Amino acid sequence: MTNLTSKKTTYPPNRQDPTKPEIYFINEKQYQKTCEFYSELFQYFKAISEGYNLLNVGSVTADAMHKLCDNDFSDIKQKVYDDIDLNLKKTGVTNQKVLENLRKDTDQPFLMWKMKSELNFGQINRLRQMNPGIEFDVNVYSFDNGIIGFNDKDRQRIKAEKCTVYIDSDLKRQFLQLSEKTLEDLQALKTNYGISNIFGMEGLFNENDTEGIILNKSILGQIKK
Repeated sequence: MTNLTSKKTTYPPNRQDPTKPEIYFINEKQYQKTCEFYSELFQYFKAISEGYNLLNVGSVTADAMHKLCDNDFSDIKQKVYDDIDLNLKKTGVTNQKVLENLRKDTDQPFLMWKMKSELNFGQINRLRQMNPGIEFDVNVYSFDNGIIGFNDKDRQRIKAEKCTVYIDSDLKRQFLQLSEKTLEDLQALKTNYGISNIFGMEGLFNENDTEGIILNKSILGQIKK
C-alpha cells in the first residue's frame, strides 16, 4: 500500500527578506552520519598536518591538503629541497664533494613523512569507499596557522551546507506548492474513494515510455455509488 503523508509548508505572505533562502528540510540522519565520517577521518588528517608542520617549510593549509588528497606531493617536495639548498648555501661551502656529504640524508624527514602520509591517505580512501553516499570535502575542517581542527562551528557548517534543503527560488517554491497540493489530492483519492493502490500496474496511475503518466480507467468500476 502506498503511504501518503503530507506536511504542510507555510509561506509567509510578507516575508521581511524574500531573497533569503528558507529552510525546508534538515536531514538529521545524514548530518549525524556525515559528522561521524569526518570525525573518523580527522585522526589521519591531523597526523598528516602535524608531520607537515614539522618539516619547517610553512604551515599546512586547506589548499595544500587538497593537493595532498590528490596524491600531489610536488609543492611540498619542492619547498623541502629548496630549503635544503638554501641552508647549504648559507654554509659558504663550494666544494661539491663536501656539499654532497652535507646534503646526504637531509631529505629523510620529508621521505619519512611522505611514506606515513601515504599510509594515512590509504586509510582515508578506505573510509571514503565505505561511505560512497557522503560527499568528500576537506574544507569541512578548519585550518588555523597550520593547525587542523574539527569543532562545533565546522559541524554546524556541515549541517547548513550539506544536510539542509532550502527554498531559494520562486521555481522551487512553486514546485513545492504544486507537489503538496498533488499529495493532498492523492490522499483524498485514498480516503474519500477507497482507492488502495495509487501507483503501479494495477493502480490508479501508471507510467510508460510513450504516454507518460496514464490513468487506469477500469478502476472507476471500483467506486461504489
